[in-house]
Amino acid sequence: MLARFKVLCGDESLTFRAIRDLMNVEFDTDLTRNACIGKARRLAMPPRDPVNNPTLKKELPAVVRFLTFPILPDLPPRSTEPFTLTIDQLRTHDCRWPSDEPRPPFTYCGCKALTGLPYCVKHTRLARSGLRGPKPHP
Repeated sequence: MLARFKVLCGDESLTFRAIRDLMNVEFDTDLTRNACIGKARRLAMPPRDPVNNPTLKKELPAVVRFLTFPILPDLPPRSTEPFTLTIDQLRTHDCRWPSDEPRPPFTYCGCKALTGLPYCVKHTRLARSGLRGPKPHP
């Protein structure tokens, strides 16, 4: 069975789908296309070259080749006051300590967070002291 698989993989005109079909008919197995691909890789068979083989070459539909993305609206200016930033306005290095206000819009501290931590100096101290943690919003 392995010898036949190697012979079929050596034929560049056959796709793995065709190899799967031939193997399943000849040996009464239930192989999948991905099983054939994996076996060929484990046997270090040379990869298929879609450039030289028109049966393996696939053209992308025109819709996929020319994707367009919508232009996002400008974000409102960011405030420098603490607890005025919403989740959409937070950036990578902003403090994510939630405000005590339990109703929308939920706001966060937004001050500069410590490197590698989600909170600023003040809120890191609060979080590590165990005195008070951020209150979960309902």
